Amino acid sequence: MPLSKTRLKAVDGIGTAVAFLNELGYGATARPIDLAEIAIPGAREAIYLKNERSLRKGFGVLVVELEERPRSLRRLAAAMLRVHDQPLAVLGTGLGAQWDRMTVVRPRRTGTKGAITLTKLEVDLARPTQHDASVLENCTWKQRADAENQRAIDNALDVERVTNAFFKGLKRHYDALNRAVTDALAGNAAATHHLSELTDEPSERVTLRILTQVLFCEFLQRKGLIEDQPDWLRWAWAQKQGPYYSTVLEPLFYDALGTPVGARREGVPAVPYLNGGLFDRL
Repeated sequence: MPLSKTRLKAVDGIGTAVAFLNELGYGATARPIDLAEIAIPGAREAIYLKNERSLRKGFGVLVVELEERPRSLRRLAAAMLRVHDQPLAVLGTGLGAQWDRMTVVRPRRTGTKGAITLTKLEVDLARPTQHDASVLENCTWKQRADAENQRAIDNALDVERVTNAFFKGLKRHYDALNRAVTDALAGNAAATHHLSELTDEPSERVTLRILTQVLFCEFLQRKGLIEDQPDWLRWAWAQKQGPYYSTVLEPLFYDALGTPVGARREGVPAVPYLNGGLFDRL
């Protein structure tokens, strides 16, 4: 069964992080690390998971609990590369022993002069996304050659690869939405006439606008800014009574986000007022 974002919410400290890593195949005895070895300001505790003695075999995963994540991770990366050739780090930050954020870091040496590059994944543990879960699942250490496992980790955390996958998926949604918008405009001469005065490509203009609005709302809900729910759009889909756009999205966009708080009608979602034009009607 695919890794769910709900599983990530249970990661709240070093113990639960190690248990999570064990589930991903990183099964090794957790060895405490002297904090002086990693030399990160604010580090409270650190352990290391390693299944081979060699620097070049198996895996090496560092788990560190911090008061806050340092601005630069270069010093940590250099320390990690001294104990494993292709290491992985899990950094947990939060008040006290309760983590609220987790950063997965992958340092690599590049070129002949010892330069170090970093790729990373930032996870809001209170509001993890399915994307976070998918990336981490793709970092699973499996029963296969070490080189295959290391390559899978690199690919999972590769920003360009992840970005390309995102836009490929977004294109499918754009095409499906554009077909629906085109069909809707074909049956509404007044709307088509109005939009034709604004643009030469009415259906494309409306499609891109709706998609941008939805993406912006995804960002808002991840921050807890829509009814204080990190998954409000999905929740509203399950509760809808009628077409999703006209009963859920349209009121959210124009009666809530596009209307000053004091001028809103009753019953619209509790959200901030955004007056940048994105939620103005065309």
